[in-house]
Amino acid sequence: MEITVLPALHDNYIYGMADMEKGTAVVLDPAESRSVLNWLRQKTLTLEMILITHSHFDHTGGAESLKRQTGSRIAAHESARIPGQDIFVTDGQIPDFPCPIRVIFTPGHTKDSVCYYFPPEGQNPGMLFSGDTLFISGCGRLLGEEA
Repeated sequence: MEITVLPALHDNYIYGMADMEKGTAVVLDPAESRSVLNWLRQKTLTLEMILITHSHFDHTGGAESLKRQTGSRIAAHESARIPGQDIFVTDGQIPDFPCPIRVIFTPGHTKDSVCYYFPPEGQNPGMLFSGDTLFISGCGRLLGEEA
């Protein structure tokens, strides 16, 4: 799996994961759609799934547009209520996904936060996508019920 970091808004990132052999891709937390669509075109990829770590707009803003333009599916926690959401994940669940993935329910930053863990496979080390639950220098601001 090839990982691409796409800058979004002024201070955010979208993560693109591509299986170059199959020509398929997954994106995580698309704040906007334009950079994702450009990346898909440049790499000649078909978007299969959009993974959402939590319901804040800077992580979901482009999801519905991407779904509409690519036919992909949107996965988020069952309580997230993301427009266009097709897949409602829970703790420990491995969603219908092209490679192994574990969902870890991590309420705190928001009550619908999840992390996505991709275990080591072949040459790929394990990867954890935590949204705003964890940062390099700490954790995301805890927002509680107003999130």
